[in-house]
Amino acid sequence: MGVYDELGSDYTHDKLLAKLSFGFWKHLFAGRQFHAGGSTLLAIFPNIPFHHNQTFIYHKLSKINSIRNRVAHHEAICFGTGNTIGTAYARSHFQEMIDLLSYMDINSQQLFYGVDNVLKEANYIDTLSNVAIAV
Repeated sequence: MGVYDELGSDYTHDKLLAKLSFGFWKHLFAGRQFHAGGSTLLAIFPNIPFHHNQTFIYHKLSKINSIRNRVAHHEAICFGTGNTIGTAYARSHFQEMIDLLSYMDINSQQLFYGVDNVLKEANYIDTLSNVAIAV
């Protein structure tokens, strides 16, 4: 059963868009889908660096999708190799989100005001890096 069928008589364009997965949006920037859509989607990124294309956006969205999936499946995002505490993975993926917002001409500081504690929490987690992790 598709998303349209699930909504049935409750269908609206907004509800349909809200039901689409992050993977759907990511794949709109895959080569074949991007070109089938008329190659116009880059217009939503008015501040994208000049030398980048839809493949660049696709890879950024893939990274964001990977951390989204790890969080959704309750997987660790603050560990490095050998079960060491570290926030490099979380920090780099958070920066990918900030980058995409800036390419869309969205001020991430205003958007996240009052709810963004990612870097503060990452700094705290990094202070724990000397603590041994029991496996």
